[in-house]
Amino acid sequence: MPRLPFHLLQHSASEHRLLLAAGPVFVVLDTSTGAVVAAPAPVGERPPRSPSKAATKWIPREHFGERIRGVCWNEATSTMAVSTDSKALQLWRTSGASWELLNSRQTIKRNNCVVFSPSGSDVIVGDKFGDVYRFPVADPTKRAQLLVGHVSMITDLAWSHDRKFIITADRDEKIRVSKYPNSFEIERFCLGHEQYVTRILPLPNAPGVLVSGGGDPYLILWDYTSGTILQKLQVIDTETVDIKTTAVLSIKYTSVSQSLAVIFEKQNLILIIDASQGRSLSIKQRLATSQPPLDVAFDSKGHLWIASHAGDDDALVELAVLEDGAYLAPSSSHALVRNIAHFATPTVDELPDLFEMHKLRKSSGAEHYHEQKKKQQKQRNELFDSRKRKGGAEDADGGAKGDDGAVGAGSGSGAGEAGGEQPAKKTRRSERQAAKKAGADAAQQRDAQRDDAAKAKTEADAEAE
Repeated sequence: MPRLPFHLLQHSASEHRLLLAAGPVFVVLDTSTGAVVAAPAPVGERPPRSPSKAATKWIPREHFGERIRGVCWNEATSTMAVSTDSKALQLWRTSGASWELLNSRQTIKRNNCVVFSPSGSDVIVGDKFGDVYRFPVADPTKRAQLLVGHVSMITDLAWSHDRKFIITADRDEKIRVSKYPNSFEIERFCLGHEQYVTRILPLPNAPGVLVSGGGDPYLILWDYTSGTILQKLQVIDTETVDIKTTAVLSIKYTSVSQSLAVIFEKQNLILIIDASQGRSLSIKQRLATSQPPLDVAFDSKGHLWIASHAGDDDALVELAVLEDGAYLAPSSSHALVRNIAHFATPTVDELPDLFEMHKLRKSSGAEHYHEQKKKQQKQRNELFDSRKRKGGAEDADGGAKGDDGAVGAGSGSGAGEAGGEQPAKKTRRSERQAAKKAGADAAQQRDAQRDDAAKAKTEADAEAE
């Protein structure tokens, strides 16, 4: 049975701790030593007492539910929020060696992203229905408050540098900057993507600057205070990669080298992008991977941790070490990843689809129009072919009946009647075929009129936009 890979990585901003999620469970690693800090308790076994795992906090299996969708840390309060496929929102205490489940509650819809509020007193979640809600940390029974509403799925959210605005991205190519906590006041939109947006990240070294990516073959660098585009950086070669089957999967930043790491669905590649200039980006390095990465995370030393779509015998985690300003090739043999590279994650009968972002793609108006036209033409051709075959079969039946009448005419008293009926049958058959042809021509004319009306409406809508 295949093992679930680690599909989500989240490193603490102030401590040497990396959370790795695999399906419904998570493991916490000390990235300075490679020691496992917390992990699910083994099934049907006593926790191991080996020296390397003596300090591991074993978490009861009943605390884990369905697949983990989002994770965020709050360093000031030593808490962590986890959202799952079952719409559960869990709050964990993470201070020292204590890993305690504080509370759990149900959200209204399935969540795509989760962050703490600037004060740490609330958890903010964005869901698939297009809404952003605020949940109080201390009281799980208190009703959630609606903050932001989009007309399509929320894909990511983040805070502005001064924490006065909440920035949200959606499936409809929009990035919205709203005031906080009075988020019904929209400050501005950042409009420039042609496809869905999957990731947004305010650059820590450049106040007022945001980088975003999604279903387009480029990243966009924004001045979100004015909604203007600073740069479009091509990151996908559309001549060699089918853009419809991939998307930006993750964007992470490290202050050590002031670089971004960008990964894409189903691509054995990590782009290292120089963000040191703040208001401009440039591709610095391309790291080839043996398997498509599922997520990446920088540790406090700038090293890059990589979770891959691995086979049964492949390593789940690799490490690309930062050395002299450049990253070495990813490796699973480094001492820091030995304890986690082949960790015993849950097994399943069949692996789920781990690359789903590209399914958010929508056809443009022109693409949809031409696809509908081709579909209608195909249906008309099939209808005409079917009628042609049916008409040929009727001709064959009529000829057979005429032959029978001719044989009968020379051998009995009813021959005259049979011979007299033959011209009448041919006349009726010709009338039926003429009526069918007239009906088909009329249907074709109606379809053509509908096509012309649809094309005119599409052009009118495009002009209006």
